[in-house]
Amino acid sequence: MGAGKVGRSYPAGVGCLVTDTELETYFANFLLSDHKAFPLYDNELPSAYSRRVLANTADLTDEDFLDTLQHPADAAASLMDAIVCKSISFMPVNAKEEGHYDPLINSSGVKRYTAGEYQVELQFLKFFNHPEQVDCKLYFYPNGMDKDETPLSIPVDKETIYKTTNAQGKAVLSLCITIEETHLINSKSEVLFAVRLRLDDSAHLHFPYKLNGNERYLGAKLKCQVTRVMFMHLAQHENVRYAPLAELKEAEVWN
Repeated sequence: MGAGKVGRSYPAGVGCLVTDTELETYFANFLLSDHKAFPLYDNELPSAYSRRVLANTADLTDEDFLDTLQHPADAAASLMDAIVCKSISFMPVNAKEEGHYDPLINSSGVKRYTAGEYQVELQFLKFFNHPEQVDCKLYFYPNGMDKDETPLSIPVDKETIYKTTNAQGKAVLSLCITIEETHLINSKSEVLFAVRLRLDDSAHLHFPYKLNGNERYLGAKLKCQVTRVMFMHLAQHENVRYAPLAELKEAEVWN
């Protein structure tokens, strides 16, 4: 048992195309992985071996992961990040289509699509059972997250939160986002979606689990208006990010 650094040898011209998945990276750097040999001594007791593993943490865990994967609770949190919920789907409801002038192509025949309402779906494997578990935060940035402006907090209608089944037969969490200030929506507008699940209120346990002692949410952002010139769609399938809420609200996190 032991751990090691990510770094594989590939044939010439292949290394730039082949990268480790998130799970491969995890298991190659987790303190208790077998990526780097750390054999038992003859007649060594398990307790003695465990103490020796912990004493050699710096050698067995890549420096980039020393603060997380060497600690059992943090390592468990990182593993759950990699497998429980990886993406969120946003489907526009009653999107508005209109023609407008776009200076980028000097044309007045460009189609613009705007939506102030979205149906959201995300899968939590076995973690989601009841709408009361859901702690959701929504923030509307009329001119984009990179502007130094205070976002508008969007209330979440708990009546729209329910458990359903997706096309693959998997149980998913579904809810509705509604932006009341549709007159503020423009091509820069973005919404930050952040959510976590209450697993055990008595123990203050949530998913995502704490990492480095910090409470976290999983988040994604979406566009509210697109044009054909932007080569984007209002129906968006976004990879999630796991971080404390304050960090998710920082534009740099999404760059």
